[in-house]
Amino acid sequence: MGRRVSGLVALLTVALVACDDGDGGSTTPMADMAVEHDRGVARLDAALEDQGAGGDAADLGPEVDGAGGMGGEPDQGVVPPDLCEPAVGYGLKAALAAHVEGAPRYAPRTVWTGAEWGVLWQAPSEEAGINEVWFERFDISAQPIGEPLRLGVAKLPQAEITWTGTGYVAVWLSSRTRGGGIDGIKVQRIDTEGAASGGAVDVPGTFDAAHLDAAWAPRAGGMVVFTRGMAGAAGLFAVPLDELGTPAAPVKLAETETRGPSVAFGDGSWGVAWLDRASATPADVMFVVINDRGQPVSQPRRQADAGAQGTTQVAYGQGTFGVGWSKADAMGSLAAFVTLYDSAGDILATPPIPGARGFGLVTDVAWLDPDSFGVAWQDNSAQEITVGLTLVNTRGQVQNPVRLPVEGAHAASGMRLAGNVSKAGVWLVDDPTPTPGGGFSAQAHILNGIMGPCR
Repeated sequence: MGRRVSGLVALLTVALVACDDGDGGSTTPMADMAVEHDRGVARLDAALEDQGAGGDAADLGPEVDGAGGMGGEPDQGVVPPDLCEPAVGYGLKAALAAHVEGAPRYAPRTVWTGAEWGVLWQAPSEEAGINEVWFERFDISAQPIGEPLRLGVAKLPQAEITWTGTGYVAVWLSSRTRGGGIDGIKVQRIDTEGAASGGAVDVPGTFDAAHLDAAWAPRAGGMVVFTRGMAGAAGLFAVPLDELGTPAAPVKLAETETRGPSVAFGDGSWGVAWLDRASATPADVMFVVINDRGQPVSQPRRQADAGAQGTTQVAYGQGTFGVGWSKADAMGSLAAFVTLYDSAGDILATPPIPGARGFGLVTDVAWLDPDSFGVAWQDNSAQEITVGLTLVNTRGQVQNPVRLPVEGAHAASGMRLAGNVSKAGVWLVDDPTPTPGGGFSAQAHILNGIMGPCR
């Protein structure tokens, strides 16, 4: 896009020096490969922090508080120079806009109801190291509806917003503060007007939860998956929720050290993906189908050669689960992939996801009716940080990528999406002044827009 990000070094720590832009292989001398690997690992640390898998790339630990203080006014002048990718016939329907006030701590989460979007995000609180969890509705034009709703507090980017068919349910990893509270997973129902419905429900025995994800079966119950122990060392669990958000007893899905779990509802069952660290490579990609009680109904499928890093992202459509993940090579760089599974949990295909020219990280996967998985990715190259979208159908056919234009010296990251092919809502963080350590600055803000066919 021709953007130069002068503060990129602050986010990435260091930049890769050997990149041939895909035109025939690296010319880096073998003697420099160890240095290249160290630089790649440093870049991985910064990029993974906001994906809920922060820490050392060689040993991803629990998340760290990586953002600045309260933000200033959003930059309303960020206007894309070209809203459509002619080669794809797909792009933004209007310029990205900033409707959420203040500086976010982490990337937002979003869900589509068929008529509006619900968005969950975290903003700094007055207490150091603590974030406030907020929710807001956005109409079919991606404009805010009513006032934001404060749900509680948190420290880590572990949260999800779901749609039940009759209302919203927010799930997040709460934090104890000076005034009290608990460390553990909370579940809060929200009505169709954006107001809290009853009090938040605590999930027992989650005081040491490290990573989580949640999904909902329309007009039925939900499912929360979470890891326990430092960096997920105590394994992976599934907790079914009834229609009121009341949790059942947890079911242990994995004994080994796990990271970045994700869950999606299929046709009467649930697909759960995660990264298994019991491997000589960074991590294996795991997938299993479970029932409404959280019990496996298929044998877990392992991709032992995945070399995965970061998190998994799973969605479901047309009898197929799509799992997005990122593969690390020997130099510490990442490439984006999506693995397609049938409803029995068998692998159908694992196509690579084009788009990133440098350091590619999958940040979200969503089913976009009627026929596509939308794979959101983040590209951390040596000159800039950008985001984009690639569509993949259930046969593994991949369209050309669409890179989102953001004007000026800005770093765009952490994109999430929800909707359908003709109206795909995207949400991301734009930071004009990246800070050391990979966190967002006080000038960062959330941008949102709508993507769809443009010819």
